[in-house]
Amino acid sequence: MTRDAFDFKPPRESPWVIALARLLAPVALRVRKITGVEVSPENRERLRRLSGERVVLTPNHPSDDEPIVVFGLSALLRQHFSFMVSRHVFDLLGGWVGWLLQRGGCFSVLRATADREAIRTTRRLLTAGKRWLVLFPEGETGGHNDLVLPFHSGVTQMGFWAVDDMVRAGIRAPLYVIPVAIKYLYTGDMRPALCRSLWRLERELGLPVGQASPYERLRRIGDSVLCTLERAYQFGPPKGADMSTRIEALKEHVLSTVAAALGVRVPAAEPFPDRLRAVFNALQQVLHAEVSGLSAYEGRLLAQRQAEAWALREDLLRLRNFMAISDSYVREAASAERFLEVASLLEVEVFGRWRGHGWRRAVLKVGEPVDLYALRDQYRKSKRDTVAAVTRGLESQTRSLLEDLGALAPVLPELRKRSSASARPAPLGVEGDNC
Repeated sequence: MTRDAFDFKPPRESPWVIALARLLAPVALRVRKITGVEVSPENRERLRRLSGERVVLTPNHPSDDEPIVVFGLSALLRQHFSFMVSRHVFDLLGGWVGWLLQRGGCFSVLRATADREAIRTTRRLLTAGKRWLVLFPEGETGGHNDLVLPFHSGVTQMGFWAVDDMVRAGIRAPLYVIPVAIKYLYTGDMRPALCRSLWRLERELGLPVGQASPYERLRRIGDSVLCTLERAYQFGPPKGADMSTRIEALKEHVLSTVAAALGVRVPAAEPFPDRLRAVFNALQQVLHAEVSGLSAYEGRLLAQRQAEAWALREDLLRLRNFMAISDSYVREAASAERFLEVASLLEVEVFGRWRGHGWRRAVLKVGEPVDLYALRDQYRKSKRDTVAAVTRGLESQTRSLLEDLGALAPVLPELRKRSSASARPAPLGVEGDNC
């Protein structure tokens, strides 16, 4: 038995909480150093034309900020959205976060499981058609704004199930799924912040300060962190492997080690984010195991297992932080945004905390709506193929939208060039603004 860490949290909408949340949306954005949400007039009109229709929005999910950004979009449109939110979020701040989320129309989902209550609630909300629904088809945060993790087919499948429910209820109406791309862009010159981040990391890791291009320094920092983790986990990387291969190999090693310690078997064919979430769920079951009814001896054994589980939790959080890191990400497009995304992930690993480097604006681009009701006959003929095709199409649209938004982030070739300033180490205790 476990405590209520896995119980379903249904929506319990409160008009005054929703109204207050809309008023406070700009404040919530600024807490995350986001100046505002930007949507072109054309995209805004595309969404407004669908007012009153059944709609599922499927944004990309690189960080923890997208729910706040999409809520900001709902405030702009003056339209209330319902969100499916990971179950663990409802327990934050002693449950107060969950209380507010439920009154705001959100409901929980236990990721990497067939959460029947979440599925039933999704179908019910879509059939009723009173609120637009926001679902994140990647299922996990990826860490890199310009990369998209593989979409889960569950979002599309639930949509088709809702279409079947609508037909049984005598409802003949469209059900649109709309991909939304979110891109964060810094509002100022981030090169000083970027260089300060490199200096801090080099000092903490005992590396030579400066003496190379910013890109070379970032790679050197990444290699130092990777080597340290390989030693810590007593893992020998494949001989002659490049950095990206070493990262992937270490991630697989750590996940399999944690899964074995918990006695969990995860199919190797499943995507890495799904396997990580499945192991996380097993870990949560240990941490939240019910202690009532146990003998004193059983209680001591459980306490020992929970202490071990807390250490394993740190390993899983590390994997979540490193899930999308690759050596090619900055090399392909040396923008300040990409550079600082990787530097921030390294700072979380080295310093144990996220550091906001500067003010950002959230730019949204809306894709072409996909009407699942119009595809109902095709779905009835070949359910699996239709679900897969629609899911691939939504993922492809999202990648294309992000590529369009990526053009707004200027590439900085000087990040790869060695400057004379980079060869002069700063005095001890001084952070450098110049690379």
